[in-house]
Amino acid sequence: MMFKRLLPFLLTGLVLITACKSDNDETPTPQKTCRLTDSQSITLYPNGSKDTVTSHYEYNNQGSMISVKQVSSGGTTTNGIYTYDSRGFLSGLKTTTDGNNTSLSTVTYTYVQDKLSRTFTVYESATEQYTSDYNYNTDGKMTYMVWQGKYFSNGVTTLTYKDSILNLYTDRKLTGYIEYRERDQFAYTTRYTVETDADGHILSESTGQDGEVRYQYNADGELIKQDSYYNNKLIAYTEYEYDTKKDIGSLTTPIPNGHIANMYGINVHNILKYVYYSDTNPAQTLQQSSSYLYEYEYNEQGYPTKKIQKYTYNGQTRITTTTYNITCQ
Repeated sequence: MMFKRLLPFLLTGLVLITACKSDNDETPTPQKTCRLTDSQSITLYPNGSKDTVTSHYEYNNQGSMISVKQVSSGGTTTNGIYTYDSRGFLSGLKTTTDGNNTSLSTVTYTYVQDKLSRTFTVYESATEQYTSDYNYNTDGKMTYMVWQGKYFSNGVTTLTYKDSILNLYTDRKLTGYIEYRERDQFAYTTRYTVETDADGHILSESTGQDGEVRYQYNADGELIKQDSYYNNKLIAYTEYEYDTKKDIGSLTTPIPNGHIANMYGINVHNILKYVYYSDTNPAQTLQQSSSYLYEYEYNEQGYPTKKIQKYTYNGQTRITTTTYNITCQ
């Protein structure tokens, strides 16, 4: 779970000055459709080195994203090509690298009654492949997903989530198991349990008998706390905070027709804080291990036009500054 993750700070200069205007003077701002056309990320490492990645986005006449081209300072070019059927539903996504049409991955999408029913992904010349099947209730809400993966190095290796029913909209606990096979020979089985709330948020998940992860969310359904337990002892946790603006992820990764946001990990707002605490220290007490801090500048529509990410680990900080060119009309 798209491979699903700071300290507080003040966003100065972003305060709306409204005291001089009465409600009668306010003119509603017309709603505009916004698209991301270009972005650039510059990463400065503690040792003084620097990486740059530029991205260019293109759309068809219906406003659907059809290509993403990323070029790194190391000379690597990656292209994502989106194809659609006659109704405007996403039918395929092919990722190539270095402009030589070498395929990194190809994804095909299948729909039933305008809802995504299956994705089939093949990686690196068919060395790996994955299938996800989605099922819905009569209200059109996803009720469960079944995932299966196969690996083809040194013979056929399969990793199957049997009884892998992740119920997104019913408050219940479900148990299944993961079956691992090497070269078609049985290797081992791991049991797991997933518990969700009525809105489809995962409240807890566990593998085997010893480990468990528990989750907490805010009123917008955004993850704000993640606790990890081993033998009922809290060994690590992560805290998250968000701004009140529009998540840039809704522009970098638009939700296609027939898909649901749960599949893409897009929040309502932009993350401000991501702090990880663990007991992996000599005192074996819960202490801050790493952190992400985010600062933003926004356009009139509330989308970030600039993001500064500061990642700190082991006393060193890596800074990534990303600028977004957004057009709204």
